[in-house]
Amino acid sequence: MLDILRIAIYNTVKLCILQTKGGGYMFYIGIGKERGNVIDEKYSFGYALEKILNNESEKIEFIEWYYSGNWIKISVGDDTYE
Repeated sequence: MLDILRIAIYNTVKLCILQTKGGGYMFYIGIGKERGNVIDEKYSFGYALEKILNNESEKIEFIEWYYSGNWIKISVGDDTYE
């Protein structure tokens, strides 16, 4: 299985490199539910943002992740906080 994954990644990388001209090239190769997608690094933020905005569960996950570090969640009305 790992060899098949390596071959698939190698072929995808080779194809992407052949389609560019000069210089370095950074991109993301989708796996799992994103299998078959290849996103150029310069479009990665927009692609991720579009996925978050169009999927309610991903939006909730992002909000929970973003506010997990330097924020305290306070619920007004029942005097609880996390």
